[in-house]
Amino acid sequence: MQNKSVWTPQPGPQQLAFQVYDKCDGMIYGGNAGGGKTAALLGLAAKYVDVCGYYAMIFRREEAQVTNSGGMWDGSYKIY
Repeated sequence: MQNKSVWTPQPGPQQLAFQVYDKCDGMIYGGNAGGGKTAALLGLAAKYVDVCGYYAMIFRREEAQVTNSGGMWDGSYKIY
């Protein structure tokens, strides 16, 4: 049997993003590198993964933001 890990948002902007996600049509979340924005995107994308018919799509401006070491691809393995 595998141990399940549970990802939870960090206190601060990530937690606020999860609190307001269902109440808004859009969100602007900025800041310096390493602030947890990518993790928040991945966590929010998975929020309703158990709902039939739900899907999420994340776009990045540059492929390197996804494929470079420490990028979104690596981050998704930690969460999913």
